[in-house]
Amino acid sequence: MCNSTTDVYATKRETINCLKSLVSKEKQVESKFVTQSIYSILRLKSIVLKNIATTLT
Repeated sequence: MCNSTTDVYATKRETINCLKSLVSKEKQVESKFVTQSIYSILRLKSIVLKNIATTLT
């Protein structure tokens, strides 16, 4: 199965681990926002803010 739950979580985990280096560990709110936003952009292949916002909620 191409879109199995484990594949999605594995991809998300790899992306988040890679993006953790962009924001310092002390700024957890900013770090979470950056990682979720970039993950949404990668997942949707879109930079339309409305689409990103619906993915984040």
